[in-house]
Amino acid sequence: MAPRKTGRTGERHGFFSMKRAVRELGDRALDGRTSIAKALAEWKAELIDDLGGRQAISTQQIAIIDLAVKTKLLLDSVDAWLLTRPSIIDKRRRAVLPIVRERQQLADALSRYLQVLGLERRSKPAIDLHSYVATRYGAEPRAQEASGPRNDSNPDDDSGDGNHAMADEEDVANELPGNPCSQPSRQSPT
Repeated sequence: MAPRKTGRTGERHGFFSMKRAVRELGDRALDGRTSIAKALAEWKAELIDDLGGRQAISTQQIAIIDLAVKTKLLLDSVDAWLLTRPSIIDKRRRAVLPIVRERQQLADALSRYLQVLGLERRSKPAIDLHSYVATRYGAEPRAQEASGPRNDSNPDDDSGDGNHAMADEEDVANELPGNPCSQPSRQSPT
């Protein structure tokens, strides 16, 4: 018996083998050292940042993000293959190549995933002042709170530096126009 000819003599796009590898291996389909894997990881990180950061998104959103990343991988590989072709038209059948329809389905799926996630950029949730100070300066502020307010003025110091601010505030308040406590300025008779 003679071996059968399949009828395909041209190059193959590799779409279905890539799809099978992603489905079977999941995130392990790409080695983290390749440029494609790094670009996808960067895109995923940017997508998470645009959604408000890791703390602002749910587990369901992470699942949709993972689907979007895998779909983007497939879409980019199909696009790269299509761009190497001299034409996307099958001249014998007078129709576009079937992979073009597959590519459009992938693009539509990616668009739906992104619409579910939301197309607007969200800001990261703001942290309160107490948390910021604790993360920025460590446990230092809490130790000061426990020991009470610091008093830098020395009672034995005769310079009176601690009272200058109060005296300056009183002078400013007395000079304000319309202040009922202000005293009219004394002018010397001429």
